[in-house]
Amino acid sequence: MTCSTYTPGIVNPYPITALPAPLQNLPGLSQAYISGYCSTYKDKEDVEVRGEILAARYDGTGKGYVWFFGVNSDSSVCFAGPEKPREGHYYATGDGVPVEKLFGKARPPKGTSLRKNARL
Repeated sequence: MTCSTYTPGIVNPYPITALPAPLQNLPGLSQAYISGYCSTYKDKEDVEVRGEILAARYDGTGKGYVWFFGVNSDSSVCFAGPEKPREGHYYATGDGVPVEKLFGKARPPKGTSLRKNARL
């Protein structure tokens, strides 16, 4: 996952089969994207937050969800989410996934630790 973000700030399609298992099980999952941050930051558990994953699904309406991912002190990849950005969460599927409205718009809620939510 972290190798897919060597070009920070660029949104790349991401194979659904490479998503963390819980994300692969989203009903109606249709597309995934990944992007790394130009500047990483540490969460409260000292996990280096490196970027975002977007999972798009369709259940009659297009919906976009954002997860945050990072690396902890023992180099394990961790993630937290989902966040539902206000703009772009619901979208018309004929217009495509509005990645420009979903990436870089949210931060994990204050006090959230990627380490405590899940580990890949």
